[in-house]
Amino acid sequence: MAFKISINERINLAVKRIGIELLDDSITRLKNVNHSFDDSIHETRKNFKKMRALLRLIRFELGNQNYRNENILFRDTGRILSGIRDAAVMVETLDLIYKHFPDRINKDDYKELRKKLSLRARRIRTQFKNNKELIEAIKNILDLHKIKIANWQLDKKEFDQIVPGLQLVYEQGYKAMNEAVKSSSSENYHRWRKSVKYLWYHVRILVEAWNDYMQPLSEKLSTLSDLLGSEHDLVELRKLLMYEPSLLNNNELKTKLLNLIGQERLKLQTEAKLVAQYIYSESPENFVSRIHSYWNQSQV
Repeated sequence: MAFKISINERINLAVKRIGIELLDDSITRLKNVNHSFDDSIHETRKNFKKMRALLRLIRFELGNQNYRNENILFRDTGRILSGIRDAAVMVETLDLIYKHFPDRINKDDYKELRKKLSLRARRIRTQFKNNKELIEAIKNILDLHKIKIANWQLDKKEFDQIVPGLQLVYEQGYKAMNEAVKSSSSENYHRWRKSVKYLWYHVRILVEAWNDYMQPLSEKLSTLSDLLGSEHDLVELRKLLMYEPSLLNNNELKTKLLNLIGQERLKLQTEAKLVAQYIYSESPENFVSRIHSYWNQSQV
């Protein structure tokens, strides 16, 4: 599966190909869910995020209602799978905190909390794994949706059809970054994280415009996405510890962990701002104009 538009492809046909390949890959992975459950769920969920990025690239060609319907489908289907992965990530996030602050957390306390989080993740995983009808329903939805993708009406001339979508995603990330710098609320960083992820996927799709520039940009976006993703995971762990008393009834330990989570979030936010300077260094109009120019030159 090539998650990119080749230089010799027509963009409208390439977009449809990518969409259908993402769904085919997801169907195959869900068919193998009993053999490689965690990998199948994780990769399928990533495919849905890629689909939502692809939709944002052509949203103005699809039309507002079509875009909205498609986006809701993959958003909501992705949410069905997200609880499984999110529960596992909570264990990994606690491990990260203990790794970075081994002298601040009692090892036995860490082990006890980790065990509870692991049992919670296993319970959520088992509930989904046993729901064969739900897995089958998702596969059927994806299979039928391939026909809809094949019939997408994408009529504008080549690169012009993706210019508005590409510019909007860059602009949203640019604005979200500035909002996060002004106020480091979890909501601001969450919005920025989503825009960065979509832009990263767009750059990967268009990497052949000029590989020498696009590949390093893709790597920077991947780094920024990971930093903001880890920051978001810490926010979710914080919520879990605050609102699920059964996990942690030691208030002193809870306060200590929440403080350490706050310290780690601040560190990740600082690193993210530094990386972002490389990415959001120009206006949305200039960014898209430059990518468009690279693409046109690659066609010569």
